[in-house]
Amino acid sequence: MKLSIVIPAHNEERVITDTLSAIRTQLPRAHEVIVVCNGCRDATAARATAGGARVVVTNRRGVSLARNLGARHATGDTLLFVDADVRLAPGLTAAIRAAAGTRRATVGTVRVVPDCRRYVLHYAVAAVMIRSLRAASNGLIFCSAPLFAAAGGFPEGIEVGEDNLFMRRARRIPGARYRFIRRPAAISDTRRLRRWGSLRLLFIWLRAVVARDKRTVGYAAVR
Repeated sequence: MKLSIVIPAHNEERVITDTLSAIRTQLPRAHEVIVVCNGCRDATAARATAGGARVVVTNRRGVSLARNLGARHATGDTLLFVDADVRLAPGLTAAIRAAAGTRRATVGTVRVVPDCRRYVLHYAVAAVMIRSLRAASNGLIFCSAPLFAAAGGFPEGIEVGEDNLFMRRARRIPGARYRFIRRPAAISDTRRLRRWGSLRLLFIWLRAVVARDKRTVGYAAVR
């Protein structure tokens, strides 16, 4: 089973090298890593190339657009979408390949922990909610390639809650199953929490849930 890792990156020169390094230490060269530089004005593309990734560049910005573009370039049986500021713990790609490596169409996510102890409780609560809802993610989604195509990819033009919409749509397809991997966990950069705080982020996410037009909800990039 071939795994294609797709990383949407918008001005991520600060973190992309570490993200790719964590992937390459555990992923055989037979698999592929695609970094989609969307609307970048920094050295993200150059550093991704140096890190051994295949780089796709678009002048348009958007996380869903970047994921969908990466998926169109991917050749793997399973797609793993990883945010540029999320690092994979040792053994995680093997766990994902095991969870997705059956004939059944699979969509799922992984428990994510923070890069500092201050936000451990925040991420623990988020993990419980994500697992209970069987949708959404904290920066990492894996999906069988045929199921991704059948679900129509990520909804472009939506910045907040696009993962929730995609996973719900994928789960409704007959024969699809959901998986949540608890261990090993991925590690997330907490820059947005450090900059804005948990209450502001919670308010944005709640707005995304109740908004009729989800394209009106978004947040500025934090680098």
